[in-house]
Amino acid sequence: MPEDRSRSARETNDEWIAVLVALLIFGGLFWWFASRQSIPVGWQGLLRSRPVAPEAPKGTGKEPTRAIAPKPQPDAPAKAPAASPTAPPVASQTLAPAAPAPIPAAPAQPIAPAPSVAPALAPAASEPVAAPFKDVDGQHWAYPFIEKLRKDKIIAGFEDGSFKPDQPVTRAELAAILRDAWAGPTVRSPLPFPDLAADHWAKSAVDRTVVLGLMRGYPNGQFAPDQPISRLELYITLASGLNLPLPEPPDRQRQLERYSDGLALARWAQPKVAAASQSNLVTYYPLRDRLDAQRPATRADVAVALYQALVWQKRQAPIASPYLSPQP
Repeated sequence: MPEDRSRSARETNDEWIAVLVALLIFGGLFWWFASRQSIPVGWQGLLRSRPVAPEAPKGTGKEPTRAIAPKPQPDAPAKAPAASPTAPPVASQTLAPAAPAPIPAAPAQPIAPAPSVAPALAPAASEPVAAPFKDVDGQHWAYPFIEKLRKDKIIAGFEDGSFKPDQPVTRAELAAILRDAWAGPTVRSPLPFPDLAADHWAKSAVDRTVVLGLMRGYPNGQFAPDQPISRLELYITLASGLNLPLPEPPDRQRQLERYSDGLALARWAQPKVAAASQSNLVTYYPLRDRLDAQRPATRADVAVALYQALVWQKRQAPIASPYLSPQP
């Protein structure tokens, strides 16, 4: 029938149109995939699932970027990883084998030095002690005092080995003896003496005894360095230097009455002489009952009185002697 034929023709056309559309769709898809990557043309290339490397940027002409395994680092001291409970996993990499730990060598045994003979030490040279004075033997009344001062190098004799114990002592000589033996505070400034030149051999000694309060000049301003010193001046000098306590009038008189000539002293001298007697500085020689205040003091008198002054300062030990003034 004509109507059936026309319907059959329309259905046939529709089928061809559908086929053509399908071919166009598949052709478009094929062209799109072909333009995106170079793969073999075929259905298997379209249907097979595989990872595709990302496309390189257009216009660079470079190969697509590929994952690169980290290169092993050059040998370097391995650092201890920081202790972190959440540290991310680190990509594995080839590590250089650790250097073997050095094996400690056995400690070297000390080599004993070869025995050597120590050189013999020469004995230390000691300063020679002067020989006893040839004119002061054990029978001399001042021997124990002079000998002890000699051994302690407080006094010295003459070049010929003598001491000359009976020789009077000048004021300059007494200053030299006291300068080398005395210890005490400074109490005054040096005094200018017109009769004591700057180049006098005893100038420094006189200045020293003056500042220590031991000696002073006369009322006329002179020092009289070459004048022999009297026993009275000797005892007053030591009593002043030691700053001895002065006895009260009753005790003062009792001390002076021990000497037959004690109360004949000038009143200004009595307190100092009584203090020297009370401190056991006065000697009885040659007369046991006389002070002999105006007699020149000998080197033996000075040595004994100086020793007793050092005893009072606790710098020497007492020596018993019948020639000292015993206390009642």
